[in-house]
Amino acid sequence: MTTVFFNEIHYENLGFDIKEGVEIAGPAGVNVDGWKIVIYDAHGAQKGELAIHGLLPNQQNGWGTLYIPVALPNLRGGNALALVNYRGEVLHFISWGGNITARDGPAAGRAAEHISKEETIFTPCGTSIQLVGTGNKYEDFRWDGPHFQTFGGVNKHQTFTRLVTPPAPVPVVPPPTHEVPPPVVPTPVAPSAPASPQVIQSIDLQVEKNRAAHHTDKIHAKEFFAIRRGQTFQISLVAPAEVTEASLRFTVYPETQNSYVINVGTKNVGDPDSEWFGYFTGHQNGATSVAVHIPGRAIVGQYTLSASGDGGKTWTPAEPIYILFNAWSKHDDVFLDDEAFRNEYVLNEDGFIWVGSYFNYSARPWSFSQFNTKSLQAALLLLQKIPVAERGDVVLVSRRLSALVNSNDDSGVLVGNWSSDFSGGTPPSAWTGSADILKEYLLNKQPVKYGQCWVYSGTFTTILRALGVPARSVTNFASAHDVPEPTYNRSVDKYFLADGVTEDTDKTNDSVWNFHVWNDAWFARRDLKNSNYTGWQAVDATPQERSDRKFQMGPVPISAVKVGEKGINYDIDFVYSEVNADEKYYIADGRGGYRLVRTITDSVGKNISTKAVGTNARQDITLEYKYKENSVEERASHGADQAGPIQFAIEVDKTTKLGKTIHARLDIHPANGSGTVNVAWSAHIITYTGKPVTVLAKSSATVKVTKGTSANVPFELAPETYVPQLKGTNGILFRAFVTVPETDQSTIVQQEFDFVADDIQVTVEPAQLKSGADGVANIEFYNPLQIVLHNLVLSVEGTDLTKVQRFKFPSVKPGETLKQQVQLHAWGPGKKTLIVLLDSDEINDLTGQAQVIVV
Repeated sequence: MTTVFFNEIHYENLGFDIKEGVEIAGPAGVNVDGWKIVIYDAHGAQKGELAIHGLLPNQQNGWGTLYIPVALPNLRGGNALALVNYRGEVLHFISWGGNITARDGPAAGRAAEHISKEETIFTPCGTSIQLVGTGNKYEDFRWDGPHFQTFGGVNKHQTFTRLVTPPAPVPVVPPPTHEVPPPVVPTPVAPSAPASPQVIQSIDLQVEKNRAAHHTDKIHAKEFFAIRRGQTFQISLVAPAEVTEASLRFTVYPETQNSYVINVGTKNVGDPDSEWFGYFTGHQNGATSVAVHIPGRAIVGQYTLSASGDGGKTWTPAEPIYILFNAWSKHDDVFLDDEAFRNEYVLNEDGFIWVGSYFNYSARPWSFSQFNTKSLQAALLLLQKIPVAERGDVVLVSRRLSALVNSNDDSGVLVGNWSSDFSGGTPPSAWTGSADILKEYLLNKQPVKYGQCWVYSGTFTTILRALGVPARSVTNFASAHDVPEPTYNRSVDKYFLADGVTEDTDKTNDSVWNFHVWNDAWFARRDLKNSNYTGWQAVDATPQERSDRKFQMGPVPISAVKVGEKGINYDIDFVYSEVNADEKYYIADGRGGYRLVRTITDSVGKNISTKAVGTNARQDITLEYKYKENSVEERASHGADQAGPIQFAIEVDKTTKLGKTIHARLDIHPANGSGTVNVAWSAHIITYTGKPVTVLAKSSATVKVTKGTSANVPFELAPETYVPQLKGTNGILFRAFVTVPETDQSTIVQQEFDFVADDIQVTVEPAQLKSGADGVANIEFYNPLQIVLHNLVLSVEGTDLTKVQRFKFPSVKPGETLKQQVQLHAWGPGKKTLIVLLDSDEINDLTGQAQVIVV
């Protein structure tokens, strides 16, 4: 018979572990001075111990509990705990995560009792594994949970009865001698009054019904109770008779001071924007129905619910309640009055992110998987890092999250890496969706390596949609990065040495990225008091520049960006420059200064793209961010130089496939002048952020032109020159420095180039899958290069089709075709996207995808 024993334990929860520890229980008065808890690992080796002391109090019928915080990092699943008295005797030995026999320490040779209930990285915060039942010895109880923590008190579903016969003496520390108190002789107790018929015995949260009504029924874990604010939900109070008086308390976890009490009435009364209220809706089969309204501005996140009737007893369900934003409610700032938009921007788990360059872009499939349990748990974990008082304001939530998705300030989700060395992590190009990233973040509780802009955006879309905020990934081609010096001047200033080819990297801080991906989130801006600013707000998790001392950006209304507003919260100058900066080229004048040789007014912010609603097509949203280039409205916030008498432009054959010679030419249009055109050609490898990596080739030419007669200067780049330098998302930049002495013109013309993206062929059999049935994906990649590709990794992922699968191949020879067959299983009906990526030592970021219809 065990009378002093472990009674409650908590070692793992969602996110960063909170209030880890154990609780022991025993007869009141037992002195545990000199006792200890010994910790064993999964192999039975002693890993640490913790001294305990004190007296067990009398909390119920001569029994008491004692909470011992345990903050050791090895207290995780697959461990054992031994309760040892001062004589070194093991009184209780339990394990979880497996069967463990101690190899050393006080429990050497003894097998631990394996408890059946366990905690995981998805266990809700504030819960624990506990003993439940009725009795006066350990053997009378059973392990259950997780339940809400009761550390330092009798467990919620536990009743201790008085000891009738003395237990075996429990060793104590002399002097003084503290023995187990003698058995208490029961005294006659007058029969208690019968319980009130309105004492609430339990609460039925009607999880399935409420999830369907609140559009959270797609969450993979069916027991996960998430509902949306600005809307009512139904519960049932189970009692012997109809409940006519009830009080409900909703408490934000873990800030217990943020509680909202509802005295349930008979009428639907209250301000739906700001007030909690509830009302009875009927009584049937021993249960009284109550409708509860969550205000449209309620704090978002985890809550506990407790209910009491006129009998005074309080009942708390074991399951927490998660409250999300609600795009279906006009009382919520994220209200979106279009069902097709809600389906796309809140409910759709698959999408595309556009990458490449403005003249040669491609759609990169991305699995958002916002209803994957891990994704939702990660979003809620990040929410816990935001002050409770801010969690009801979507403006502040979106801003704080833009900092938390990157790791720069708050140990957030993703570590950025714009080099070509991705050792110690996953290359950004290898990710196919958000679920694996967020799973790794939850599991290791450390930032995940590595991300670049589209990875940040895809992950941010997942987190916003998981919390209920309508969101889309947005790609801005030819995206300017204006560095504040000390303020943003809404132009990109590039400086070159006197040769016109070599960029002065010491002087040039601004840049133009081939593309940059951020997010739009939809909500009202009550903080700006301008109804025109309700709608899409630009937010960006990619760490570029600090804002209020953190790497965060937005939200800023894109309607304010379009009209060139200044001083609007948040970061409007930075976003305006991204989509509408003028590009200015300066050349060293030989006297220590620089002279402006060209201003380009329409080179920044092209083909701004997002996935169209209801289809996989690209939607061009450029005109949502800016007026038409060079229109009166667009120029209203700019001053620009007039064009010279001879105009120049570079054209590149956009149909060129990887492994073929790239043909470029400089087109010369002498509309208003004649002269000798001197051309200094160069081709460069650049990162997609516009930073130069290396010069691939140079050449020069001279051509005489006459007014009104066009000419051109060709330039070629062979595959053996560029292929060895194509790493990650690097691209190719063609640049021409042009001088015309007769017209006193000096200018720089440049053009980026990306290859047509049709690298991997994917077919699915059968062409149409049935829900619950299996299928097969056939994947082929033809090596078009004249070199052997080494260490290839093929990644395949599809929401509701397959988790991420990776296949490795040692090499693929020139002209050889790599083939792989992948097994699929259709988990639910709808349009699905199978995503395929291929990386190798020589080239990477090769993509393919297939649309799959599941019926």
